Amino acid sequence: MTKYFLFSIVSFSLLYTSCTENSNQSEEESISETSLSYVEKDTSFVLKQFDPNQIWPFKSNDKWGYKNNEDEFVIRPIFDGCGFFSKGFAWVKENETYKIINNKGDYIDKSASFDAVGKTKAGIIPTKKGKLWGAVDTTANQIIEYNYEEIKILDSNLVLIKKNRSWGLINRVGEEVCLPVYDREIVFEDGLAIVTRNYRDVGIINKSGKEIVKCQYEDVAIINDSTFRIAVKSNRSQNSYGLIVNEKIKYPAEYKRIASFQDSLLVLTKDSISGILNMKGDTIMNFKYSDLKPGNTNILAAEANKKWGYINIDSDTIIDFKFDEADPFRGDLAIVYNGPTDRYTSKPTNSALINFKGDIILPFETRKLKFLSANLLMRYKYNYNINLYKKDGAPIDSIYYDSQQFNSPEDPITGYLEDEIEFYKFTNGFAIIGHKGRMGMVNEKGDIVIPLKYHHLEPMNEYGYTKAQYLDKYGIVDSEGNEIVPIGYEHIGYDDENDLFFLQKEDDSRDYGDRLVNEGYWNYEGELLSNSPLKSPKVYDLKEQIGKIRQAYNNIESEAKQSNFSTFKLEKGNIEMKKSYNKIIVNDSAKGIQYENFYNSSLNKYGPFFIFKVEGEKENRYYYQHGRIIRWLDKDKKDRLISDAIYSPEHDEHVRARRFKSKGENKELTEKYGLDTVRNKIDSLCTFINENIAKGIYKKGDTKSRSMGEYQRLEEVYIDSLQNVMYKLDAGSDEGGSAKEEEFYFNGELIRKYSDKNYFDNSDNVPDAQWVSGQYAVTKYYNNGNLIFTEKTENGVMTIKKN
Repeated sequence: MTKYFLFSIVSFSLLYTSCTENSNQSEEESISETSLSYVEKDTSFVLKQFDPNQIWPFKSNDKWGYKNNEDEFVIRPIFDGCGFFSKGFAWVKENETYKIINNKGDYIDKSASFDAVGKTKAGIIPTKKGKLWGAVDTTANQIIEYNYEEIKILDSNLVLIKKNRSWGLINRVGEEVCLPVYDREIVFEDGLAIVTRNYRDVGIINKSGKEIVKCQYEDVAIINDSTFRIAVKSNRSQNSYGLIVNEKIKYPAEYKRIASFQDSLLVLTKDSISGILNMKGDTIMNFKYSDLKPGNTNILAAEANKKWGYINIDSDTIIDFKFDEADPFRGDLAIVYNGPTDRYTSKPTNSALINFKGDIILPFETRKLKFLSANLLMRYKYNYNINLYKKDGAPIDSIYYDSQQFNSPEDPITGYLEDEIEFYKFTNGFAIIGHKGRMGMVNEKGDIVIPLKYHHLEPMNEYGYTKAQYLDKYGIVDSEGNEIVPIGYEHIGYDDENDLFFLQKEDDSRDYGDRLVNEGYWNYEGELLSNSPLKSPKVYDLKEQIGKIRQAYNNIESEAKQSNFSTFKLEKGNIEMKKSYNKIIVNDSAKGIQYENFYNSSLNKYGPFFIFKVEGEKENRYYYQHGRIIRWLDKDKKDRLISDAIYSPEHDEHVRARRFKSKGENKELTEKYGLDTVRNKIDSLCTFINENIAKGIYKKGDTKSRSMGEYQRLEEVYIDSLQNVMYKLDAGSDEGGSAKEEEFYFNGELIRKYSDKNYFDNSDNVPDAQWVSGQYAVTKYYNNGNLIFTEKTENGVMTIKKN
């Protein structure tokens, strides 16, 4: 569904003029009324509904059958496994072979056995024998030979096949439509598919298997059913674009950019000048602007004389040319930029949000702006310090959001980075949001529909349900925030073919990679279709765990009188730290706060298991299990409801404790090996190199710059007068953040290397629970080409490692 909008804006103060030098329009002749029209896709979420006559696989006493929605068996549980019905047919498993039944429970052919069976479509049932796939009809007659590594039924007479690791097409009786010569799965949209040969040559085919655009281009894009943009490599990092219309080249590949505009128009850029043509090639707007950016409105962002503004199709100026860069309008809003260019992102450093009148909705800031939906924006710096705003500029709340992910240490099979979360990306109408390790969901209107209380969420499925994790247990939450399956299960799987969640059980008799077996599905009323002994959720035994923490605390306190404590002064003497192997006492005299942090790796592998914080007469007690808070007694000695808290101290206090511990260990290491002296000397040399680059003493050598959509990359080298490399930079950014790597050289040898990237820390190659912000920095110091020590900073905690 598409929504159409029309806004009429009357202005008596704005002077709309052409941006050309030849315009002689006076203020009295200026346009006083301009209409903005735009097309915005309706992405509002609509729940899919199940068929009320659905029959469900049901597990009973380790056998599978089928029940209806009235909880009645319609096919007795006699099978070792079974699948969902598709077009009246389903697979069932007997011993280690698969057979096919109809919805009455009758075999279509009892003698027909297979090694796997796919979903029925258009009367074709994919089946597997040995390692290869073929197909049978609904009476088990073979119609496609067993020659293929994969097959997928596209429609009643078109089948996608994979053979010798390449993809092609056949018809329903196995006759060739196009040879299997394409590198990737063929996906048709409106009868056309973009295909690739040799992993680099791109073209387009139709459902008859004809290459209507030959596979010989760097890239292709479908503008409409007869118009296609082509790209060829013009130099090492840039493409040039052309246009094919009705299978003939209309415009040769010599344009810097070609973009469609209002369905029937094209924006073209050549030799740093942009204009607009129609599909016939008629000039609609002369080539006179340095750049043009079309959006989903009748207004374009335009560049002239190194400034950006907004114009209509008649070249009338709608918003003055006063910005250093501008994005096209999305609806009645646009993002504009001012300030110096960020060397890593190639964008001006400050951004703001404006409306069609040119009014500032969100002021200029160094934090970036981005549309998440038509009605929701985010302002962010990398993947933290995030605010969410509705389109009128009002924040949805006062919280600073982030993208910090906490991963389960308790589930080494599926829990370790099992699904790296894509925060702030809408899937089926909902996006995951984060705040200090807790996650919730927001809809496209900016309403928080799932509160910030979970440690892990999966994207919302098409029926409006998600798997949620709290501590090390799982449940299922609907799009209104209701836990239809309560948190308390060890393992919950997801059948993405049928959009259903199922209970899993570990089977130790199986191989490690296949230890989780299906114990039954949940329907979307939260009912488990199984009589599994694991049917009831396991309630977390908080009392037992608190007892373990108290026992460990008492043991450490009884040992404290005989323990040897090291004493340190930190941060200009304002902080005194006393440290033993299992207890750290921190006195912050400036703030009047004392912390006592207790350590036992069996209770918390990633920090203290108990923190006692004293601030004057106020006391707080924090209890942790493997990095996650399980209890909080606040300053009023009240038990806080951790699971319902929109904010919990599990991040702040836990990270603060890690920071103090790290500072103490860093100080010991630094004083022992004199690392401060080494660091200061190398840092001074690096400052000297940067100053010479700024003065132009060191010249720029090889430089590479790449841009593809949101992705930007810059590679630079600076050399001295003797052609010695002094500095290297490799920086990139995309919509998720940025990454930078720089190297400093002196006398031909590497002296310092800095890396700031979006990646996970798996250096120990073991399942780890950790705060993962997605971004951390590593600085390595060298002498005579040998690594001396490494500094790593993550979430404000800096650790030093001596080589």
